[in-house]
Amino acid sequence: KLQEKPVYELLGGPVQDRVFCYATGNDTDWQLELGFRAVKLACPYGPADGLKGLDENERLVAKTRELVGDDTEVMLDCYMAFDVDYTIRLAKRLEPYRLKWMEEFLIPEDIDGHRAVKEAVTWTSLASGEHLYTRWPYMQLIKAGALDILQPDIKWVGGLSECVKIAHMASGAGLQVILHGGGGTPFGQHFTFATSNSPWAECF
Repeated sequence: KLQEKPVYELLGGPVQDRVFCYATGNDTDWQLELGFRAVKLACPYGPADGLKGLDENERLVAKTRELVGDDTEVMLDCYMAFDVDYTIRLAKRLEPYRLKWMEEFLIPEDIDGHRAVKEAVTWTSLASGEHLYTRWPYMQLIKAGALDILQPDIKWVGGLSECVKIAHMASGAGLQVILHGGGGTPFGQHFTFATSNSPWAECF
């Protein structure tokens, strides 16, 4: 307010004219109607559901890919529900559907598990981080080479200043930062608008 400038200017200025937004949720028909060209699904089944669950997860992703066609990105949010073996098995099943990323497939603190998945799954990006707090665990994941996309929540991780520090660390490692829910608040919008390695914003 003292400077009479928007926050994105104080962060160095905009790095893009527009921010590409993706939609989260399984109402894909409606999201396409609204104009989104990237959608993220909530994965409905996990290890406890056995082979039938694997089949149903694949069916959901296959149906979505058929619905959206080849010009829309599809991602899958697994919400900390898997183990290493299940993640790898599901990723292999889903390879033909060209997921942009699989998200939060393990408990976030399981750095060794993330590294094991990263070594086995090379055909899609791996993302996580909304349930990590402060920059320190992100630094551990970056050092381990365990993820491709970091997803802090700007309201939980320590605010705008902490997200800027995470983005700087990620940039040095060639990684992207796509905030959890970043399209839904002015805080996330200004951060994304001014951060060169934050190309997308999530909208619920």
